[in-house]
Amino acid sequence: MLWNIINKSFPIFFFNIWWCYIYFKLKDYPIDSNGIKEYINTIVTKKINVISDYFLGIQYGDFDDRIRASSEYNSNHSVKGCKLNKIMENSHSSAWCASSSDKNPWIEVSFPENYLITGVSIQGRGDSDQYVTKFRVLYSSDGINYLNISEFEGNSNNTKVVKRQFSIPIYAKYIRIQILEYHNHPSLRFDLHYIPNNIPDLIKNKILNKFIC
Repeated sequence: MLWNIINKSFPIFFFNIWWCYIYFKLKDYPIDSNGIKEYINTIVTKKINVISDYFLGIQYGDFDDRIRASSEYNSNHSVKGCKLNKIMENSHSSAWCASSSDKNPWIEVSFPENYLITGVSIQGRGDSDQYVTKFRVLYSSDGINYLNISEFEGNSNNTKVVKRQFSIPIYAKYIRIQILEYHNHPSLRFDLHYIPNNIPDLIKNKILNKFIC
């Protein structure tokens, strides 16, 4: 658990240290000094793809008590198995598996506050040839009323991680993945991508512009 916290927090900590270094290095230059704007834009742009690719942390167990689903095949195929790259442990499936009778299978995660979500990565069941081939992502601010983000093509096998980026980032407190089509059985592992709330506004705005432009 400690390693998971370090693994998730270190990139943000390092980024803030890096940003302070750039600020103090350049703060005494006039804003219109030759090349300064270009230099800042260049180094900032190099960080944008990394930041917008951050995993939310479902795979690290950070949201175990905030995940629910429309159904579970049984207790060995519960939402506890939905973590990306989850492996089979003590007869517990390496995926969340919906009930065979579930006609509208979905799984969702809620957040303690609104998060800026940029995309989703999904994966099939690690211990069996089951995976989602088409899915829809929805979001909500209250867990009652949901709006559609988009439909996406899913996996072509049960092991590869497939990332799907939203056309624009979405502020949401709930994200739901609705399974539309699947191979053999509705089973999946997943994590979300997001923009951390504690990064400088300059960087956050440039990331948002990247999606909009």
